[in-house]
Amino acid sequence: MKSSINCNFCKSSELQKVYEPINSKRGSEVYLCEKCGLLQTLHKTKEKRRIVSISCDADWGNIRHGKKTRLQQNTRFIQKKINFTSIKNCLDIGANRGDFVKWLRGNHPHIKITALEPDTSLIDYENIGVDIIPIKFESTTFNKQKYDLIYCCHTLEHADSLATFLENCYKMLNKGGYLFIDVPNAEIITYDRNIVEEFFIDKHNFHFIPETLVHIFNLSGFRVISKEIDPYNISLILVKDNKKTNFPISKMVLNKEKHSLHIYQKKLQENRKVLRKICDEKLKTFLQRQKVGFWGASRIFDALIKYGGINRELVYILVDKFISQILKEVYGIPVKDPVWLKIYEPHVIFVLARSSSNKIESIAHEMGFRWVVTFDELMEQARLLQK
Repeated sequence: MKSSINCNFCKSSELQKVYEPINSKRGSEVYLCEKCGLLQTLHKTKEKRRIVSISCDADWGNIRHGKKTRLQQNTRFIQKKINFTSIKNCLDIGANRGDFVKWLRGNHPHIKITALEPDTSLIDYENIGVDIIPIKFESTTFNKQKYDLIYCCHTLEHADSLATFLENCYKMLNKGGYLFIDVPNAEIITYDRNIVEEFFIDKHNFHFIPETLVHIFNLSGFRVISKEIDPYNISLILVKDNKKTNFPISKMVLNKEKHSLHIYQKKLQENRKVLRKICDEKLKTFLQRQKVGFWGASRIFDALIKYGGINRELVYILVDKFISQILKEVYGIPVKDPVWLKIYEPHVIFVLARSSSNKIESIAHEMGFRWVVTFDELMEQARLLQK
């Protein structure tokens, strides 16, 4: 299908509109390139200014805590595959609050670090021996500088030009050097039976499944030497290859992406109805009888209020390890560190999380709380009510 617009990466006009995100503030539309397989969001308007928004819809954004939550997993993976004694210099693209550069400085002090972060309000690591460049990666002009390691965590999906981004990575990576990429896994829209959050948020321009991410890097002259994939994230370690591939994405992958989007749209609508049902028939009266602590102040919590319709005045305590470091309140409800649970002593804790749900549940039990309910358990109870 020919389009009046071209693919951001391969410049093909074979774009097909496949989805319109819910409550987009930028008139966003999701397109699928039938040549390279890239899912990409095109926006009718630019972002006027950065507004912090806790939302389960497309207007979620500017919380910027994803890099911190991924640090431990990423560094564990990288250290298994890369000998850091051979790394002389490193570029962190989208360094954000400096979680990786601080870790690198503390654990491998011999490495010269360059941090690229256009939002200077986040930078508090000027005095630890890190070179800071406050611009977007696609705008860089220091192409003669090369690096042994390029680290890019939850940044690639925000790029303005994917082609320019990967061209710069290729130019700036030393021969024998390593490129580390970590992005959200778009396959979560298939894996997650209980998804109530809009995946295609306004802040993300590109959306990757493992097959298309690897394919795009192969087209750009890179070869994957190691990967870690879970339902929520895709992590790759790559090196330069001797030649670029030029073949199109397979029809099987394209059909997989289209089918996933079709199922996702139906599932999102159905799950939000299920959420309303459990809130109307169970949670609203339960919150009046019990002191309930909510662990997770992010997107699922927003869905409980926005689509579940729970009364925020009945929230006994709201805790979130990461959000509490960024925001003082959500919906007028104070967001506290989880240690405050020991002071408030709620009767029951609802865990409103995804990839960290099991870990949070274990921590809550270790803290002495016996009645801990995960969001997945809550949704399964709601489905039982429908039978």
